[in-house]
Amino acid sequence: MKNIFKIYGRDLKKIFTNSMAIILAVGIAVIPSLYAWFNIFANWDPYGSTGNMQVAVIIEDEGYTFKEIEINVGEEIRSNLEANDLIDCPPQPPTAIKPAKPREQLHLLPPH
Repeated sequence: MKNIFKIYGRDLKKIFTNSMAIILAVGIAVIPSLYAWFNIFANWDPYGSTGNMQVAVIIEDEGYTFKEIEINVGEEIRSNLEANDLIDCPPQPPTAIKPAKPREQLHLLPPH
C-alpha cells in the first residue's frame, strides 16, 4: 500500500512539473463538465420560450372510407386545434404566409 502512494505522489509531482501535462489534465477535467453543463442548461426548460412561436399546420388529408365508415384524421386534428383554448388558432388559414413566419410547419399528408 505504501508503494501505491509513492507511485501516486511521484505521478502528481511529474504532472505539476510539466506544463503540457497540466494543460492536458485540466482540459480532460473541464471539457466534459462544460459539455454536461451546456446540455443541462439547454434542456432545463425546453418549452419556456415557445409561447410566441407560430406554427402552420397544413392538412391535406382527404379522408378514407373503410367498410362504410368515414375516417378523416386531418379534420379531427383541425377541429381539436380549433377547440383548444390554449392555442390561438385562426379558423381559416391566412391567404398569404410571410416567408419569415411561421417558423415551423406541421404538414399532414394523406397516405399513399
